[in-house]
Amino acid sequence: MLAQRLRQSAKRGAQISILHSADDDLLIKLTARAIAAPSQLPAVLAQIVKVVCQLKGVAADAALAGVTVSAEAQAIAQSLVAGSNAGILLGNFAQQHPQAATLHALGRQLASASVAASASSARQPTASAVMLPRQFRQARALTPRR
Repeated sequence: MLAQRLRQSAKRGAQISILHSADDDLLIKLTARAIAAPSQLPAVLAQIVKVVCQLKGVAADAALAGVTVSAEAQAIAQSLVAGSNAGILLGNFAQQHPQAATLHALGRQLASASVAASASSARQPTASAVMLPRQFRQARALTPRR
């Protein structure tokens, strides 16, 4: 159900980017894609966080100072900064990853940096980092309640 909502959003112009270890055909138009070995996922996510912090003018964590940024991470970060509503979804793979806590912390930092107000923004953008459970039971939490 979540994948279908993302596909429909992409059809309406949403920019969808992915960081994963499998280069599968997701049947969705992607703005950017970064494929890395499972052990490198935290490093690539850290690259994305660093670029978003730089683009938003937000102080990045000191641990990110020595991070070298790839072109894929740059593209994902630019797509996050370009939108007014950003969502960072950490799926089952991230939840079961040996460094899940690091991935979750980086996801939260990315969400915080993504919503940093820019001088040209008329309305406050929103973003959230969500750790999705195995069966996407929390998918309803992503849907606005009336």
